Amino acid sequence: MDNNKKPSRPLLSKLFLALITVIITIGAIELASRFTPDRDKYSILEHVDKLRPGGNPAGYELRETAWESSFTERGLNAPPGGPREGLRGEGVTPLNCAVSDCNFRKFLPGIIELNDDGLQTAGRSENPYPHILIVGGSVAWGAGASNIANTYFAILYGMLKNEYPDTKISVLAAYGSTSNTDLSSFVRKGLDAKPDVVVFINGLNDLTVKGQLRQTDASDYILNMKTASRIAERNGIPTVVVRQPFPGGKKFKTDLEKRIMELSNKDYEKVITPLYKHIGKVLEEMAKAGEIYYIDAADSFGDETATTFNDQWHFSDPGHKLLAERIHAGLVPILSEILGKSGDNPD
Repeated sequence: MDNNKKPSRPLLSKLFLALITVIITIGAIELASRFTPDRDKYSILEHVDKLRPGGNPAGYELRETAWESSFTERGLNAPPGGPREGLRGEGVTPLNCAVSDCNFRKFLPGIIELNDDGLQTAGRSENPYPHILIVGGSVAWGAGASNIANTYFAILYGMLKNEYPDTKISVLAAYGSTSNTDLSSFVRKGLDAKPDVVVFINGLNDLTVKGQLRQTDASDYILNMKTASRIAERNGIPTVVVRQPFPGGKKFKTDLEKRIMELSNKDYEKVITPLYKHIGKVLEEMAKAGEIYYIDAADSFGDETATTFNDQWHFSDPGHKLLAERIHAGLVPILSEILGKSGDNPD
C-alpha cells in the first residue's frame, strides 16, 4: 500500500463534517451558558442533589428555606430581598473568584457599599480612633445579612461608639477566602489602611472550602495566623483573632441545620468539629503566650433553638446581631488594654 496516498474525497468530507459538528456543539454550550439564569448557573450540582429521593430540600431550596426560617421561627418577617449578596454570593463575586479584590458590584445604596480599595466601612472617616481593620472571608464580609445596617460590623460599630466615639471599622474580606488569602490581603492592602487593631474573623474556610479536607489544613491556618500576627506586630498593630461561628457549635440544631450539616460533610461531627476545636485550643495557647488576642465566637448561636444558619457558613440578621454581641463583649476589654480606658483620640 502507498502510505503517501492522499485521503479520498469522501473521507475528507466526513472529517470536515465532524469538525463542523464539534464547533457547533461547543458554540451551543457557550450560548446556553450565557443565557442560563444566575440561579441555575451557580448551582448545577446542587440542583442535581435537590432531586434526590426522599424529598429533603437541598441546594438553593435549602438555603432559601433556612434563611427565611431564621426569621419566621423567631416571629419575624423575612425581608423580601433575601441576603444582600445573594444566596451564593452571586451578587458580589464572579465564578472562580476568591481573592480580596475581585468583587464586581461596588455600590448598591444601603445594601453593598465598597470604596475604591474594595473596603466596607462604618464610623468616622477622618482621624478615627481606634481604626479597626477586619480581615476574612464571606462571614467577615457580612454575608447573609439583608442590608448593611444588619451586618455584624455595622451593629458592632453602633455598640463600640458608646465607648469609643471616634471608632472606624474597615472590612477587607471576600467570598471563599482562606487564611492564605487573608494573610495576603492583610499584607497587600491591610497595612496600607494603617489600622490601630487588626481583627481576623476566620478559621472555618480552611477546613471546608477546598473540597478534600487534609489534616494539615488546620496546621496551615495556625501558621498563617502566626505569620500575620508577627507582621502586624512589626508594624505596631495588635492582632485579634475571632474563631467564626460554625454549625457544630450550635447545641440545638433544627432539622434544616441537620440537613445542612449532612450535605456539607456526612461525618461533620467526627471530622470538621474536632479539627475546628483543635484550632480553638491552639489560638487559646497563642493568646496566653501573648502572640494574639483571642475571641471565641464559634458557639455564638449555641443556645438558639431556632434555625440560624442558612448553609454551613452563613447566617441572617439574627445571627449577625448575636455575632456582634459576642465580638463586642470580647473586644471592649482588649481595646481598653491596648488603647486605654478613656478612648480619647490622641489627635
